[in-house]
Amino acid sequence: YGVKGENGAIVSDVFADSAAERAGVRRGDVVVEINGEKVKDVNWFVQKVRSLSPGSTARLGVIREGRRTTLKVKLDERPDSVDNLRPGRGGYRPGSGGSERSGNALEKVGLEVAPLTRALRRQYRLDSDAEGLVVLNVKEDSPAGAANVQEGDLLHQVNGQTVRTLEDLNKAVKDGDGAVVLMIERGGQTFILSLSGGGN
Repeated sequence: YGVKGENGAIVSDVFADSAAERAGVRRGDVVVEINGEKVKDVNWFVQKVRSLSPGSTARLGVIREGRRTTLKVKLDERPDSVDNLRPGRGGYRPGSGGSERSGNALEKVGLEVAPLTRALRRQYRLDSDAEGLVVLNVKEDSPAGAANVQEGDLLHQVNGQTVRTLEDLNKAVKDGDGAVVLMIERGGQTFILSLSGGGN
């Protein structure tokens, strides 16, 4: 993700009509600073945001695809529940997004993926605007299998890079021990996994 050190919080979802979306926060951003303070971890960041008054402006230091930027977020009232919030342009879209299959790029962690086609969208009931790579096969005795990655999951990012083609995937996967960080969507929820060719 291009972050020096171990501080920060990765954005997995951005909701429509939220303060974050209006400020330009995107899924996959790593928030490393808020109002001049380094973000220690996710829990610290959440508590810090909750301590700020609605209507106030927070300055976020963000790493996006290896580059640092600053975003100003005017905070809203915190909703009682996120259940009714809709996905935004920078966040997830529930259920959204003869194929070319992946070669060896994710073989070490037990995954076979492919670019989305009309047939694959129908097969896995994905919306026409879904983007990413779809998981075709998960080897049971593998890091991906142990982490419960499933056929039909949608792969949005690898090592902080957006992947829509196998070329994108090959660029994102670095040579070495096969360690990868995956951003996966399933059933409208996005989660992040760190896997290694030698285990989770």
